[in-house]
Amino acid sequence: MTPRLRKLSAEARLIIFDYIETFYNNIRLQKRLGYLSLNDFENLKNNVISLLCMSKGVDRGHTRPDWHTDMSKTNPTE
Repeated sequence: MTPRLRKLSAEARLIIFDYIETFYNNIRLQKRLGYLSLNDFENLKNNVISLLCMSKGVDRGHTRPDWHTDMSKTNPTE
């Protein structure tokens, strides 16, 4: 393989990788995510977190609750 062909091959691999990582994987349905795309899953996750914060009176913009603790025992006003 000539150096020029090697360079073109490397550039093609980068273009394909970039397409897959930045576009295709974000819209592709993921079996492990219940057949949601990564974008849809992220939106759903963020909506659920926002609803949990609102139900507990936590301002999501200023406080990041520790989701590993029992939220029912957390009093955000203290």
